[in-house]
Amino acid sequence: LDNCQFLMENTKYSSDEYGVLFNKDKTELVRMPEGLAGAYFIPESITSIGDYAFCGCWGLTSVTVPDSVTSIKANTFQDCSNVETIKFSNKIEDDVHNISGRLIMIPIVK
Repeated sequence: LDNCQFLMENTKYSSDEYGVLFNKDKTELVRMPEGLAGAYFIPESITSIGDYAFCGCWGLTSVTVPDSVTSIKANTFQDCSNVETIKFSNKIEDDVHNISGRLIMIPIVK
């Protein structure tokens, strides 16, 4: 999957110019297209990141999670083997060691 696009009439989901899937009001990041590569900066409007949201994103090299995010669900970064760093704010309430799935070796910066 390289991209998600939705019609304006869709009442449940929305996407951005990169094809990242969000809930309609863009407060939850639901799914990152596996085909995206490089660094990704999560938008400031996001407060929650869903289960397996970045799962299998092989081309991803780093992720910056803004201060607005206070909840990250299980296995969010599972099978992201090329991720070198994930930057979190100090406001994350979830246990960051449980969200990376099999990626325990990724440096998690708070």
